[in-house]
Formats: sequence, structure tokens, C-alpha cells
Amino acid sequence: MQPASTDLTQKHCVPCEGGTKPLTKEEAAPYLQAVPHWAVDEAGKKIKRTFSTNDFILATKIDTLV
Repeated sequence: MQPASTDLTQKHCVPCEGGTKPLTKEEAAPYLQAVPHWAVDEAGKKIKRTFSTNDFILATKIDTLV
């Protein structure tokens, strides 16, 4: 596998298709360099990102985009 240097926008999740085990948190760590501000969730099965703002209008715009 080629971490961070791989263009992740051109990839898809093979474990989601079945037959392949998901990466461990340790194995996933190098790939997180390609997606700044994202982290592996507590269960180690997904990546997540948290957005925080005191501006309700901006928060609704972010929610709509995501």
C-alpha cells in the first residue's frame, strides 16, 4: 500500500465491498496525512471530522455541504 502519496479521491473502500478486513488504527494512520483534520473514530472503523462554529448560518451551510 502507498499511504499519503496516493490520491484518495480516486479510490473506493474495498473493505466495504466485503472479503477484506478493515485497516487497524495503526495501519490507517499514514493515510490520515492525506485528509487533514480527520481522525479514526473510537471503534476504529470509520474516519470522522468535527466542525465547530458559533455562527448558526455558517453551521447550516456546512451541514448542507456535508
